[in-house]
Amino acid sequence: MTGLRFQLLGSFRLWRNGHLVAPEEWFGHKAQQLLKILLTKRGHALLTDQLIEWLWPELTPASARNSLWVAVTRLRRLLEPELAAPAASRFILTYPAAYRFDPAGQCQIDVDDFLGHCRRGQAAALQGDPLTAIVAYSAAEALYQGNYLAEDLYEEWAIPTRERLREAFIEIESALATAYLEQTRYREALVRCHRVLAHDTCRESAWRLAMECYYRAGEQGQALRAFEQCRTALARELGVDPLPETVALHERLLRSEMGRYGDQTSAPPHPLTPSLPLTPSLRLPLVGRDLEWPILHHLLQEAVRGRGRVVLVTGEPGVGKTRMLEELTGLAVARGATVLAGRCSELEQNLAYAPILEALRGTLLPPPPSSSPPCLPGQLAAVAELFPELRRIFPDLPPYQPLPPDEERLRLLVALTEVIRSRAHGGPLVLLLDDMHWADPSTLQLVHYLGRRLDRQPLLLVGAYPSTLIGPQHPLAALRAALTQQGMLTEIALTTLDEADIILLLRALGGEDWGDELARRLHRDTGGNPFFLSEVLRTFVQEGLIVVDAEGRWRTAYDEVTDSYRELLLPPSVRSAVLGRLAHVSPDERAVLELASVIGREAALVLLARLSDQTEAVVARQADRLVAAGFLRPGAADHYEFGHDLMRLAVYDALSEPRRRFLHRQVADVLLALRTPPQFAPRAGEARIGRELAGWVATHYAASDRPWLALEYALAAAEQAARVIAYDEAITWFQQALEIVHAYPAAVPPGFRTRLQLQWRTLWYYRGDLTRTLAADRAALMAARQENDVAGELQALWHLAHDETQVAAGSEASTGPDESARPYLAQEQAVNLARGLGDPAALARSLARLGSDTGFRASPAEREQALGYLDQAVALARQVGDLSLLHHVLTELWGVGRLPHARRALEEALTLVRTLGDRREEVGTLAKLADVLVRQGDFSAAAATAREGLALAGQTDSPTYGAWNRRALGQALVALGQVPEGVEHLKGAARTFEAHAWKAMLVGTLLRLGLALSPPLGEGEGTIQPLDGAWARAAEALERVLALCGETHEPYEAAYALAALGRVRLAQGDTEAGRQALKAAAELAPQIGLPWHHGGTLLQLAGGRLLAGEAETGLAAADEAIHLAEAEDLREVQAWGFWLRGWALLVVGRAGEAQAALAQGLAQATAIGHVRLQHHLQWPVIPDCPTE
Repeated sequence: MTGLRFQLLGSFRLWRNGHLVAPEEWFGHKAQQLLKILLTKRGHALLTDQLIEWLWPELTPASARNSLWVAVTRLRRLLEPELAAPAASRFILTYPAAYRFDPAGQCQIDVDDFLGHCRRGQAAALQGDPLTAIVAYSAAEALYQGNYLAEDLYEEWAIPTRERLREAFIEIESALATAYLEQTRYREALVRCHRVLAHDTCRESAWRLAMECYYRAGEQGQALRAFEQCRTALARELGVDPLPETVALHERLLRSEMGRYGDQTSAPPHPLTPSLPLTPSLRLPLVGRDLEWPILHHLLQEAVRGRGRVVLVTGEPGVGKTRMLEELTGLAVARGATVLAGRCSELEQNLAYAPILEALRGTLLPPPPSSSPPCLPGQLAAVAELFPELRRIFPDLPPYQPLPPDEERLRLLVALTEVIRSRAHGGPLVLLLDDMHWADPSTLQLVHYLGRRLDRQPLLLVGAYPSTLIGPQHPLAALRAALTQQGMLTEIALTTLDEADIILLLRALGGEDWGDELARRLHRDTGGNPFFLSEVLRTFVQEGLIVVDAEGRWRTAYDEVTDSYRELLLPPSVRSAVLGRLAHVSPDERAVLELASVIGREAALVLLARLSDQTEAVVARQADRLVAAGFLRPGAADHYEFGHDLMRLAVYDALSEPRRRFLHRQVADVLLALRTPPQFAPRAGEARIGRELAGWVATHYAASDRPWLALEYALAAAEQAARVIAYDEAITWFQQALEIVHAYPAAVPPGFRTRLQLQWRTLWYYRGDLTRTLAADRAALMAARQENDVAGELQALWHLAHDETQVAAGSEASTGPDESARPYLAQEQAVNLARGLGDPAALARSLARLGSDTGFRASPAEREQALGYLDQAVALARQVGDLSLLHHVLTELWGVGRLPHARRALEEALTLVRTLGDRREEVGTLAKLADVLVRQGDFSAAAATAREGLALAGQTDSPTYGAWNRRALGQALVALGQVPEGVEHLKGAARTFEAHAWKAMLVGTLLRLGLALSPPLGEGEGTIQPLDGAWARAAEALERVLALCGETHEPYEAAYALAALGRVRLAQGDTEAGRQALKAAAELAPQIGLPWHHGGTLLQLAGGRLLAGEAETGLAAADEAIHLAEAEDLREVQAWGFWLRGWALLVVGRAGEAQAALAQGLAQATAIGHVRLQHHLQWPVIPDCPTE
């Protein structure tokens, strides 16, 4: 039964059974318009005459009725393709001379869902349940993607419905703003107010809400400006004055009679101290930006139209970069955009995605039941590792299952991008990131990822940083270069104000009476720096040298004394200005400032109270006085931050070194007691050491008088950063821990050095740096032995064994000359140690490691011993009874075990992993089983297994395991004669492995692609045709294999690729290159113990020797391949061996034996369903080959 889903809000869209109906599927514009009309009037029978008048007024009645009948028939077929007869439609019903759309079938319409959410929100609001109302209204808001059928703006049948829904949207936005205001969530409330005003600029109720929100958020100036904007809009549009209630609210704001902090009736809760005068707002007029502001304005307009961009605002500290972002925020909200804002911090440089999480925090609400999460569940679970609050918002998220590092990093980037985009609910979005010179590396990666995808997105990403702090080696410089090269970056460089700008500014504040000489003095002594200028003016006000009269004008007592204003003594620096103003605050208030400067950019009230050993109420009064004096400003709920980081640094630098270090330790202690990062208030029942908390504690302890207390927390922060693939941040944490270990060796806790080096090793391994990986392996082994940590020693040996095997083929990073005679020394030591411990599980893992490592590198003669190790590992794992361990050991057989045994092992492992319920590991087990089935020659079973794995990979968000399944599927399809489709699967797998930097799998995939592309000689006769340019494309793939093998050190892949490339070069006529490749392959072949690679190498050598005129040598290679295939159950290798044997025998004149060999090959190819080989054996076209 067909299921339909319609989007009518915004652009019209139709989904049938979950798939979007493409434009080319519609039967013309009129059919689509007819459906829109029927949907608009759904539930009502529409007369055919009315429909004709709307759609075909120009046609004769007979032609119009025929056109209507045809359109209805086509619509029914489009909506319900399975219909036996159009009249049986469940959706478009026929009445006498009329039609009706019936939504009672399996049909979902966004308008109905929108109105349902509106009703639920209104009911919740009437019952006094604002949180439920917010959820319902937010769900409705998310569905409103634009005005009803926006592309049919002037169609009269759509206008009444459009206006009704537009008004409903405005009403829920107003209701949502009211609900947010009640919850003291002023930013969200203001966003909704501005959306209402964007639709109706004269709606006074929205202006009053905005005024109240601004005031309660501590922005009285903005509240008063909102009233002026309201008055201007009413006069311009309607020629009337504001209503009495709006004027009354304005008067209350002027008298500061409204409460803040959620108290809607009382005056501000904390009276100001008489000794500390209220400093007038120093949000100076925006001057001197006549060039820069229009550029930013234009880029915002372009983003709203769907052409996004990255903008970086630069300039020296204090030049006004943050102010530009604030002005852009107001403009963006007025244009209907959603604004997300985050700020980077010096103390958060090692916290991955810190400003992104800040920007998102507070914007996520539980989604309505009918909506879907912003990205796949597996992706959202990865984001929840960064943002644990998501698990409360989406309680049904699956458990986090980490992917391979590069895959995990890409998953996070994709997921965060989708989460960010989802915050706009289909509209334009502005993402602001301030102080980007302190951005963590992961944030910079996300900015780059987003930036490359903005050209068709309604998203403007604006960052700011001080140009004086960015050198050529700074990570931000690399980001700028990359985005510039891609044409996605605009940089806006702000300069200091000139004299004319300051003259304009002073006249805006004080009128024409202020002399120009003061502006010149201020310019000379402040350098035109806006922040320094504001601090100097603030100092004048606080000293009583400047006063504000009843009309709001600034006045100085020296106006009549002299025109030079020399009586106004200017402080020599910002630091002096700040410290001079500190003389006017009480000791308790100064202590609060000092604590805030040590905490960092933003501090929670609860943290300041605990540190100062006072109640929150007392600290709140002190902080409010500091806000009034211009030192602090309100941040998020119950938080405070400095007005500018230069001010924080001035206070911080004024602390003595001993006191500063003591305060850092005190902050760390209290953070641990509260168990929450400093920028968040603790939640009831929450007691976790999260990623952010571990980083903050480590940072403060490291800066304290007892830096060794940071060790455990630095390691925890490093581990958690590595977990979300924030490797650069993890390296910084590790380096901090290593430096502390080196500086304070006596304070290092037992076992810490081993754990540190093991984690250090894991980090470098995933970074792909084998030299540093091996160094960390050996350091961990040495530390474990020094600390007598047997478990750590065993783990270090496992890692060392694996890593030395990776470089065993001649790498500079391999073991030293004394150890080269025993390349598996670490594996053997691990086995001996596990035996000594009497731990069968550890011994099983050690034997599996030894068997797998030696099996991949073993010569044919050494392989038996490797298989024996694996057999012992399986037996031990069965004894232990740990299903996960047994699964792990059984899957080690996929690459080195004999095929019948390996197949049984993988089939058993598949049963085990399904019992364990680990779906991601199930994808990997299916991939390994499909790989074994391909090598065995059971292509139909391999294709079915790989398809199952590929489908499951999509459900579990496992692209690399999915690519492994795709590779096996491609191989199987090529063998089954579906060469083009198989080649496409192989190419897709190679692209995935390359994107995720899994080089070992990329090498194997490119080898299989080269083999699939190189036509067996004689292909082209009969039904199977070679692909265009196949030889050249095969050579390219095989050359890449050889180049990559220099990095992966895999001789078995190199030998196979050399032999195949030799045959390809000979077929292309390059005799010399072909012979050289065959010679190199022949030298490597005896060292290859992996049967499939050894057999394939022999086949390619046989084909190449025959092309080179060396028939007897080719015959010997073919016979050797057949013998190997019979022993190892390599059915495909055996069938190809018979084909090559038959060819060689024909060349040397032994026709009878040749026919027998070809018949054996045909029988084997038929048995395994190898369509491609059957074709060659049925069309025995033997190319002309020179004879010896």
